[in-house]
Amino acid sequence: MNNPFWLLPLFLLTGLLGIYTGWHMIPVVGEINPLTDSSVNDPQGGLYMLAIIFLSTIVLLVVLKFYKGRLLFRILEAYIVFVGSMIFWEFAILDVMGISTAQGAGGEEAGYVIVFLLMAVLTTTIRFIGGNLSKNLSLSIAIGGAGGSLGSFLGLAPSLIIIAVMCIYDVIAVFKTKHMVELAMLSREKHLPVMFELEGKPKKGSRHTRKRVGMKKEDGGGRGVCLGTGDVALPIILFVALARSFSSWIVPIVALGGAVVGLGGVVYYTRYIRRVPLPALPPIIGPALIAGIAAGFFL
Repeated sequence: MNNPFWLLPLFLLTGLLGIYTGWHMIPVVGEINPLTDSSVNDPQGGLYMLAIIFLSTIVLLVVLKFYKGRLLFRILEAYIVFVGSMIFWEFAILDVMGISTAQGAGGEEAGYVIVFLLMAVLTTTIRFIGGNLSKNLSLSIAIGGAGGSLGSFLGLAPSLIIIAVMCIYDVIAVFKTKHMVELAMLSREKHLPVMFELEGKPKKGSRHTRKRVGMKKEDGGGRGVCLGTGDVALPIILFVALARSFSSWIVPIVALGGAVVGLGGVVYYTRYIRRVPLPALPPIIGPALIAGIAAGFFL
């Protein structure tokens, strides 16, 4: 699994899981954002989520810089995968059993809680003991569940605010301050679940390559490729907002198709043209937004 184009099916799978989760969450959430207790279309919701994102990034950078142990990161990894995957499994299992998640299942739902927990524990366990593919798949389930859930809290306007700000931030953080590259390097060393990783084969004379992708010499150098989970979760927020705005699950799937095309362009550029860190979010969001809006008006 060393071909960077494997990122495309991983992205596609995570996007589909996110759309599925968000589609089921929308009727549960209704028209009130539970984070701000205001309308899902209120821009305040987008600003609130941006504040959480930036604060979390600052805290993570500080901890990665000064904390030398690994236990804290293992606990964080388990928490993220467990919570995100449990959100997905709850909807998936109730859906399979034919139980309405919008109106609640009353006393019946309590009997399935143990199943939700077991599936979340299994997903988390796979993340720790599985190989590269199974680790990425477990992270895919977790990000799909968490991203779809958060996306259901927002309408299209606040979602676009988040996306616009984060696209600008992504460019600055990669090309100007470069702290996003540093975050990726530190996260790989600590094995944090903040990115999808593909193991790469060493390339002859790849000392410069090792330095760029943040791999130590003893790691075999490598041409490993990674995609930040934010580059996957944020588009999911947009997909779910499109689903809410157009009352259609087809629109976000078309948008997802556009996003895959954009990501494919990034992968192609970094593999065949120039191997440099690139901000993935803008080229993912651009085609996704165009495809989604077009589908919303013409389908």
